[in-house]
Amino acid sequence: MEISYTLIVAIVFVTIMSMGLGNQLMAVTALALPRSDPRPGPLRVGWMLVMLMTYFLYIWQVTLLVQVESWNFLRYLYVTLGPSLLLTATGLLTMVAPDRDQVSANDDFFAIAPRFLLCLGGLHLWSSGFEPAVGLQPTSGALVDLACAAVVLTVSRTRTPRFHVLALIAVVFLKFIAGGVNIAASTS
Repeated sequence: MEISYTLIVAIVFVTIMSMGLGNQLMAVTALALPRSDPRPGPLRVGWMLVMLMTYFLYIWQVTLLVQVESWNFLRYLYVTLGPSLLLTATGLLTMVAPDRDQVSANDDFFAIAPRFLLCLGGLHLWSSGFEPAVGLQPTSGALVDLACAAVVLTVSRTRTPRFHVLALIAVVFLKFIAGGVNIAASTS
């Protein structure tokens, strides 16, 4: 029996992505439930929505996996690093602090923001190198990912809500551009 390494890598990739996407969808769904628990602040909700967009954009990476002609263990590790970073960032963002009701929504977000944004910035750096790492020709989407990484890693150093709102707007704008690049690349 011949083993398809592409299939194995794709299954691992999709499994990790599915775990994170399920976690993210549950967190977003919980926002609509009426309950007495303290609600996450607008910054956390904004980043939750950005993460949801990120999941739907990065699931297209699976379509690139079928174009890879040969696999080795380092390529496999590189490919699974992205979904692992995304899952970790989701876990950090959706985690509820035990003393959440005793701190403000902004302080609650800023307690996890540096680690969350470091994972998200690392994810965008990973994505910018994804195509060359698996032996494919890089697209302009890599530049969009580098821009997202620069925005996210820069804002990770500040606790000013205004800068985080500007970063959210910039990242959403860049994600729409990335979506356009993905659509254009898949139709050509």
